[in-house]
Amino acid sequence: MNIMSLKDYLEIAGTILTLLAIIFGIVQYRKAQKWKRLEFISKEINDFENDKDVRNARFMLDWEETEVELYHEASDWKYEKRFVLVDDDMIKASLTTYENDPRQNEPYSDIEVCIRDTFDILFGYFEGFYANIKTGLVSFEEYYPHIMYWLDILSNPENKYKDDEFKKLVHEFLEYYGYAGVLWMFEEHLIRDKE
Repeated sequence: MNIMSLKDYLEIAGTILTLLAIIFGIVQYRKAQKWKRLEFISKEINDFENDKDVRNARFMLDWEETEVELYHEASDWKYEKRFVLVDDDMIKASLTTYENDPRQNEPYSDIEVCIRDTFDILFGYFEGFYANIKTGLVSFEEYYPHIMYWLDILSNPENKYKDDEFKKLVHEFLEYYGYAGVLWMFEEHLIRDKE
C-alpha cells in the first residue's frame, strides 16, 4: 500500500496554487487588454467625431443643402466668410475623377477643392479604421455602431438621403483614388444591413 506523505500533499497543493495563480494572471491580463482596446477605440472615435472636417462632411451627408464652415482654418477671415452654402450638386462636382468628369477636366473651384479635401479627411479616417481592423488591433464590430449611419448614406441603395448618382460618384472616387478600405467597409455594412 502506497501512502502519500505530507511532502507529497504539499507538492500537489503547490502545483494547484501555481495553476490557479497562472489562470488568475491570464484573466487579469485579458481584462487589462480589453480595457486598453476600449480606451483606444474611444480615442479613435472621439478624434473622428471632433474633427472639424469630418463634422463638415457629416453635415453635407445629412443635408441636401447646408451651410458649412469649410474655411474653419482661415482664422484671419471674418467668421461669416468661413461658411459656404453647399448642396449635393457641389459635392458631386467635387468628387468627380478624371475618368468621369463631365466638365472635360476643367479645374476645380476653390470651394470644390475644399469640399473634396473635407471628404478626403473623412475617407482617411475610415481607411485608418480599416488598417486597425486588418492588423487585428480591433474588430469592425467595435467601430460599426459609430460609423454605420454614414456608411449607410454613402453605400446603401435603399437609403434615400443621397441619390444613386451621388453614391455612384462616391464609389468611383474611392476606386480611382485607392480607398480600398472604405470600399471594404461599404461591403461589410451592406452584408450586415441585409441580415
